[in-house]
Amino acid sequence: MTAWTALQAEQPDLELCLHLCLTEAPCTALASVIPDLVNQDAHLKLSFEAWLSLSLLPAMHPRRRRITRQLHQEVQAQMARFRQLCGAAQMDRAEGSQTPSSAKATTPWHCQQ
Repeated sequence: MTAWTALQAEQPDLELCLHLCLTEAPCTALASVIPDLVNQDAHLKLSFEAWLSLSLLPAMHPRRRRITRQLHQEVQAQMARFRQLCGAAQMDRAEGSQTPSSAKATTPWHCQQ
C-alpha cells in the first residue's frame, strides 16, 4: 500500500479499483455461506457461461434467488477485504472481467495478500 500511496501523491488522478473475481479463485466469503458458488476446495466454481445461464432464469426462480443471495455475500466479502487492505476511502470503483475495460489503474485485491 505504501507504493500506491506514493504513486497517488505523484499522480492524484489515478484510481484504485477492486477487480471482483467470481470464477475460478478462492472464495472470500465463508464457503459455508455460499455453497452453490464453491467446490470442495472452497474455490469459486461457476464459469461465465453458468453465470450467463443463471441470468436467463426468471428473477423469482428459486435457484436464481438463492444464487443471488450467495453472490451478494461473496461480493460484500471481497469489498470488505479490499477495504481492510487498502483503507475504507481507497475504493474508487469495482469491476469484473465481464465489464468494459477501462484505462484506469486496476489492482486485483488478491494480489495484495
